[in-house]
Parts: sequence; structure tokens; C-alpha cells
Amino acid sequence: MPKYVTQEHFDASIAGVMNRFDGLQSEVRREVRDLVTEMREGFRRADERFNILESKTDAIMQLLVTRQEMHNLTRELRHLGGPVDDKKVFLS
Repeated sequence: MPKYVTQEHFDASIAGVMNRFDGLQSEVRREVRDLVTEMREGFRRADERFNILESKTDAIMQLLVTRQEMHNLTRELRHLGGPVDDKKVFLS
């Protein structure tokens, strides 16, 4: 073993370090890509759930509006003297 580090030894050591660095860099890139893919999938699923909730909320709001309109109609019919049986119009 030589007493001093030669240029060849130095170059070989640098090449070994660079190879390890390149491998680590590739691994980090792969892990980041996988993480981004998982996050996008999670956001896509959440977006689908929000769309379902939004449609259900819209349907509920429409039912509430319809119920209020029915109350207004029965009130107007009573005001005009028409017979209105709330039990037949409303379930509860």
C-alpha cells in the first residue's frame, strides 16, 4: 500500500462516492414520485366524495325548499277557506 494517495486512488474514491450519490438520488426521486402519486390519488378520491356529498346536500336542500313551498301552499289554501288536512299533506 502506498504511503501517499495517488491520483488514481483519489479518482476511484470520488467515482465510488458519486455512484453511491447517484443511487441515493435515484431512490429519493422514486420515493418522491410515489408519494406524489399517492397524494394525487387521495385528492382524487376526496374530490369524488365531496362531489357525492354536494349532490346529496343539493337534494336535501331541494326537499326542504319543496316542503316549505308545500307549507306556504297549505297556508294560502286555508286563508282562502279551502279544506286542508295536514296529515294527508305532510308525513310528520
